[in-house]
Amino acid sequence: MSSRETRMPLSEVIAVLQDLDEFVVSLDRLGSRHAAGTADESTVGTFIADWDVARRLARARRVISVALDAQLSEEDNAEIDALCDQGRFYATDSANSASADQSSETASTSDRTDRDGDQFDPGPNPTSKIAIYSWGTRPGLSAG
Repeated sequence: MSSRETRMPLSEVIAVLQDLDEFVVSLDRLGSRHAAGTADESTVGTFIADWDVARRLARARRVISVALDAQLSEEDNAEIDALCDQGRFYATDSANSASADQSSETASTSDRTDRDGDQFDPGPNPTSKIAIYSWGTRPGLSAG
């Protein structure tokens, strides 16, 4: 794979970093609350739903993927896709393999909309580095 640099618009980098910072700090605080007994199992699920974590992470992935696609060769992008396909993916049954997780993901997200009615289209391979997602802006952040 090429070792050259990839450029991204500063506004996009800042928006992604703000989201990631919010998630890391919030999840750390939730972990502390859980350890102290002041949060139960549903607290993390509530956080993920109320803060649109899945959608915001999908947007972060898209921002990075668009920059890579625009600046790297097809061969480099194919190598990145292959690396991303090797990721660990959550399953409710720990005996499930990553490939089983991928096929269940394909079936479960094919026509999903978020709570704002935005359509999520994971594309032909939802674990590939690009998923097309219509997303809204959060107060205080610009979309571009």
